Amino acid sequence: YEFFESCRQKYGDVFSFMLLGKIMTVYLGPKGHEFVFNAKLSDVSAEDAYKHLTTPVFGKGVIYDCPNSRLMEQKKFAKFALTTDSFKRYVPKIREEILNYFVTDESFKLKEKTHGVANVMKTQPEITIFTASRSLFGDEMRRIFDRSFAQLYSDLDKGFTPINFVFPNLPLPHYWRRDAAQKKISATYMKEIKSRRDRGDIDPNRDLIDSLLIHSTYKDGVKMTDQEIANLLIGILMGGQHTSASTSAWFLLHLGEKPHLQDVIYQEVVELLKEKGGD
Repeated sequence: YEFFESCRQKYGDVFSFMLLGKIMTVYLGPKGHEFVFNAKLSDVSAEDAYKHLTTPVFGKGVIYDCPNSRLMEQKKFAKFALTTDSFKRYVPKIREEILNYFVTDESFKLKEKTHGVANVMKTQPEITIFTASRSLFGDEMRRIFDRSFAQLYSDLDKGFTPINFVFPNLPLPHYWRRDAAQKKISATYMKEIKSRRDRGDIDPNRDLIDSLLIHSTYKDGVKMTDQEIANLLIGILMGGQHTSASTSAWFLLHLGEKPHLQDVIYQEVVELLKEKGGD
């Protein structure tokens, strides 16, 4: 940050520098953000920027390993399952998952402990993996998602580091774990997809997997392969898990630094629940 601020004072909000043989351009301030987040496709290419980083994690044919028009259609495919009614069905599942986690996880064991210490950088990713998989993929798939499976997603997440951005593939342990995790998770999804197709057990209102098995044909008539659907499932769960785990851990860490706010927030939640008739 000191380097960015120093360059900003010398060169303004937009400047470039060389890093490991590549030109890195930095956009700061309102104008810089305006260009990055509202740029025209004719001016920028997210695929060129992120493909080498995301493809080893998600897999081929989805997200940034395809033209932007394909990505836009993939988002539409996913939205068929993300309806208001679906979100309403998610709430009790999320509640059940969180309460169960607090009772069974060694960091909490709420039926046995009244106080303790929890590593939120570990617990939040696990909680979000369990809640997201239950909500998006259904009860059957959730039973597969134990802590070892949550660890696989953690290994995938570690594929999004600065060194991965510069060097997509290196003979290092965290690269090997990333690739092994991608292979295992993809195979798990493929097995479930094949099982549902073989049984003819596909309900468009059940979960995201079934929805994608029905809604996955592009405008030009090309259908997504089952492998691409599996890869897209990785990307969707990864996207939700990564953001939710990070923001919730960030919130809890700051709350831990400011204990005087804990009672204030607790009382606010209690009052809101009373207004809604909750327990």
